[in-house]
Amino acid sequence: MKAIQERGQKTKQRIISVALNLFHKQGTNATSVDEILKQSDAGKSQFYYYFKNKDDLIHEVVQNFYQKLKEEKIPVNYDIYSWEDLEKLFQFFINFQKSIGCSRGCPIATIAYELTSDQELIRKDVHLIFEFICNAFERFFSGLAAKGQLKKGASPEEMAGLCFVVAQGGMLTSKVNKETIIFERSVKHLLAYLKLFKK
Repeated sequence: MKAIQERGQKTKQRIISVALNLFHKQGTNATSVDEILKQSDAGKSQFYYYFKNKDDLIHEVVQNFYQKLKEEKIPVNYDIYSWEDLEKLFQFFINFQKSIGCSRGCPIATIAYELTSDQELIRKDVHLIFEFICNAFERFFSGLAAKGQLKKGASPEEMAGLCFVVAQGGMLTSKVNKETIIFERSVKHLLAYLKLFKK
């Protein structure tokens, strides 16, 4: 029984992994359940055993990503303790874009772009991930403020939000333009602006 359950979980995880890759590559609307099943070597009976429908799969995909993010199983280091760490994080995003020929944006943002008003559960899932990332930025700036290293009036929350928007916008722009020049320039100006608040 245990072996059967383990095989079943492996099948489910394989479907989720394949779905994430396809959603990231071509969006949710352009990805059919049949395509996911073909690439994950799974049958429709297996799919409907684990997922009610395609929206339920998208929900599971985003939740799985969120869990891995919290467990630090995603190859992105959101532990920011210094300005150098912050710069390294942005450089990671830029290097990632270059490594894939600027062919994709953020995997979760790609899902978010196609959300409709009736996909509220998935929207909340995506929000959790965006909030997690914003909080990572904010913890860094709040830490600086607590140590008296930010000027009076500097808002860690606003600074974090700006970092998040530049990261997301930079990845999207790189995908559209097929190059990272605008992303790199934006990061350069962002860091210069943020450092104006250093005490």
